[in-house]
Amino acid sequence: MMYLKLLDNAKKKKIVEMLEKEYGIKKLPYLLVESGSGKYWIYSGALSKEEIKKIGDEIIIETIGTKLCTIDKDDIRLSFDALNIPEIKRQITKGVYEMPEEKIKEWLKGENIETEINADEEYLIIKNQDDFLGAAKNRKTFLHNYIPKERRVKN
Repeated sequence: MMYLKLLDNAKKKKIVEMLEKEYGIKKLPYLLVESGSGKYWIYSGALSKEEIKKIGDEIIIETIGTKLCTIDKDDIRLSFDALNIPEIKRQITKGVYEMPEEKIKEWLKGENIETEINADEEYLIIKNQDDFLGAAKNRKTFLHNYIPKERRVKN
């Protein structure tokens, strides 16, 4: 039994519409896969949908590709890994917060950043110069850090 679900074009279109509304992303030239509730992955390897399904019938596949996003209710948060995939990075034009230079070290350590946010978006992409540094939940008075523990800078 296969744990992941290959999305059809209608469901993929709905997710791309959410990505466009929140981040400006209009194209996803990848196979889109759901793994668990609200977790989506992109795959661009050599296997076709049919080959993935066939393998999934014989062994348990929990994930494939690179994590794209998490959807919770109507909110979509891009994953840390997807932010700097060139095809995705160059499309991000909305929901970006330019992190002040003096706060970068705190952010990279995984700390939440206290600051007044004048943005309506639920999730923001944290940027410094040309680099995307992760995603944050906009709490209006602080940014909730979503850098994975294994990616945080240690002291």
